[in-house]
Amino acid sequence: MFSTNATENVLKGVYLQTVGLMEDLDKLGLRNVKLRQNKEGVIVSSTSAEGLKQLEEHITKDKNLRDIAARKPQAQLPEFKIVSIEDNIEDEEIVERIVGQNNINARKEDIELMTTWKGKSGKTAVIKTGKKAYEQMKERKHLYVGWTRCPVFDNTFVPRCVKCARIGHTKIHCPADKAEFRWVRCARSHYYKHSNEAEECCASCLELPDVTKRTPTIP
Repeated sequence: MFSTNATENVLKGVYLQTVGLMEDLDKLGLRNVKLRQNKEGVIVSSTSAEGLKQLEEHITKDKNLRDIAARKPQAQLPEFKIVSIEDNIEDEEIVERIVGQNNINARKEDIELMTTWKGKSGKTAVIKTGKKAYEQMKERKHLYVGWTRCPVFDNTFVPRCVKCARIGHTKIHCPADKAEFRWVRCARSHYYKHSNEAEECCASCLELPDVTKRTPTIP
């Protein structure tokens, strides 16, 4: 899903709750390091995944850094919304019925029930899936749950940054320099009022060398 280097760096980044430990970055083998402060602390991004791992271990083991906590951003799993489930089906049964009644070759552990709520047309459930379950469910329009053929919709939220116009993160986690900021409608570097609607394009497509594969921008 994420193709740009900037996004990959953010996904590999380590989040720090306080500022410090910057003098050790070279010793830990970090390359192409970018530092940026946000409300939670400091974001450290690098092309060296191994170096970031060593930084996290160093923070955890060093007694002088007890006030600093390191954490990695969690990968977002795909979500589906299933509507019109019978009210008499308990929440604990939903995942088991999805797997058993729809010939999904996956373990129950590969599907996690996130939340449910009741409405006029029955119960709605939001589930999170692993890759194996997602591949089997992504093209389906309905799933059998109990006696009902329930409509199913992709519920995955894809964040889009309003600073660099790329997907995969929001502006608070954007690793781009100020010179890289782009208008989201056309992915070009200019003030938004100067955008030409005929030139609309998403940032990821604009970076493709083959112009025939470009698609319109996300509304």
